[in-house]
Amino acid sequence: MTKFYDFIISGAGLSGVLAAHLLKNLGLSYYIFDKSSEACVDFRTSAISCESVRFFETLGLWQMMESFAVPINDIYTFQEKSGSFLHFEGDNAALDFSMSYVVPNLVLQDVLYKGIDINYGCAYKNVCHSHDRVRVDFPDKVIEGRYMLVAEGRYSNTAGLLGFKMIRSSYRQSCIICNLRSTGREHSNVAVELFLEGGPFALLPLRKGTEFSLIWTVKFPFGDTLAKIDEKEFLAEVQKISDIEFEKILTPRMVYPIVLNFCMNPRKGPVMLIGDSAHGIHPVAGQGFNLAIYDLKDLHDVLNKYGLDNFDELADAYLKRRKRSALAMVAFTHFLVKSFSCASPSLRAARSFVLDVIESSTRLKRFFMERAAGKGL
Repeated sequence: MTKFYDFIISGAGLSGVLAAHLLKNLGLSYYIFDKSSEACVDFRTSAISCESVRFFETLGLWQMMESFAVPINDIYTFQEKSGSFLHFEGDNAALDFSMSYVVPNLVLQDVLYKGIDINYGCAYKNVCHSHDRVRVDFPDKVIEGRYMLVAEGRYSNTAGLLGFKMIRSSYRQSCIICNLRSTGREHSNVAVELFLEGGPFALLPLRKGTEFSLIWTVKFPFGDTLAKIDEKEFLAEVQKISDIEFEKILTPRMVYPIVLNFCMNPRKGPVMLIGDSAHGIHPVAGQGFNLAIYDLKDLHDVLNKYGLDNFDELADAYLKRRKRSALAMVAFTHFLVKSFSCASPSLRAARSFVLDVIESSTRLKRFFMERAAGKGL
């Protein structure tokens, strides 16, 4: 027997389960499945912007994670071998919002997976669609829906099967991520990012004052080397850059290759790509998951205002807005990575000049702080 739903969601990562929450909030039926046998344990952290927090509040989710969220009160950005820097003050009297919060992905998983019936271990045999219906054939059943949201990450099998055209490019970098505890130095709710020739090096504040989340981008194949050396050697490498003495690695060191993934047309009939399936960006700005949240926030707004029956004629406008927002973030992060990875003294001087100009301009700093908070995205 074929079962019919308003939406089918492929992929039960954070983006997929958040999509299920928004549909549940609107009283729409959904079927969410994942080929994995269970949810993976994710030791990473996410920087959750002000606008993302507001969407979590709309869905009644924020109060369940707020006590674990660490506000970022200040952000310092430095350039290697330069005295120039940027200081974004979260307590700026001219601002009426917080920039962002650091939330462990384990907390996000714990909150988002509650109340959502996920069908694990479901590998489909085929997916097909007409102009107004999607059909997914599993070995033991058939599911149909009015729409399908593909939230499978950067390497989406469904996007490939259905012929979505991707722009994909390797940065020839990898990102190593783990949590650290210092010997006593406290973070004071300050986030720090240092632009090195090999890639950005960032430390984010965690719940305990002496604990930090490290997001370190390096050139191939140095990431694998950093993941394999012993704890003492690794902490010594981190101390060389941060000038902070660390005593322990708190979570497993995870290494990910950094690949740009972007779909210029994330819709084929009733099938739409969301999150990293549509736009996987460089982690330099910490906006990857926020972009997925903005996709879903806008989807919620459209469905809430106009209803499901009117969604088809509004879907293209919705996706056009989302593509414009994502493309702007892709361009911004790509520019940052490419411009700061060049060791030319003349370019370093030019970058220092730009940093000095932004640091001295209240208007420019506010613009960048608003974007970090998700305003206008």
